[in-house]
Amino acid sequence: MDCLDCQDLLSEYIDGNLKPNKRLIVSDHLKSCSECSIVHQDLKQLVGLSKQLPLLAPENVLWKKIEKEITEISTTQNPSRQSTWAKFWQHRWQFSISTPQLTGVLASLVVLLILASSFSYAPQNSIGALMQNSIIARPINTYVANPTELELTGTIERLSHTIKERYKEWDPEIQKLFDRNLALVNQTIEDCNQLSQRNPNDPVVHELMVTAYQEKIRLLEQFLSYNK
Repeated sequence: MDCLDCQDLLSEYIDGNLKPNKRLIVSDHLKSCSECSIVHQDLKQLVGLSKQLPLLAPENVLWKKIEKEITEISTTQNPSRQSTWAKFWQHRWQFSISTPQLTGVLASLVVLLILASSFSYAPQNSIGALMQNSIIARPINTYVANPTELELTGTIERLSHTIKERYKEWDPEIQKLFDRNLALVNQTIEDCNQLSQRNPNDPVVHELMVTAYQEKIRLLEQFLSYNK
């Protein structure tokens, strides 16, 4: 088995969908080929990450989970006043971005993660062909953020500064909810950063970074709409 055949089967190998004889062949190749072994480990890590993120479900798991927590906690609070969770959810539905829109961004993020990983580890001759058919090949150098990325990071800095000022005024449960979901988004951005160091000239990586930054901005905006 050569590297191309092995890497074509890695997705099925990770998912456990290969027949025993084919799985054994792939396994033997991974033991003897360090390059394919690295690809396998990185793809396996991406699969694990995607299971932690609210990106693969047909509905927006992130906000469905938040809604569930709101319902559970609201029922335990004094019904004579509007609960903190209920107020947050009320503001959540006033956002201009809809749940399907947010779901689309999240889903595209996972697709881009997988695509960037596959593109990054394609054999050199395949990469050369892709570069010739799409963009002018450039020498490898340090990753340089494009104007869109710089603009988005500036927006993130401004929103984060405002969040920092308001955070201490939030209900403790809202703080926990924010911290959990921010950690997920930050992990995605960190994975994008690692890909960008390996592939500074890859246009897919730039697209991936933009999508990750946009997702963080939307999360920050969601929580900034909350009033205690």
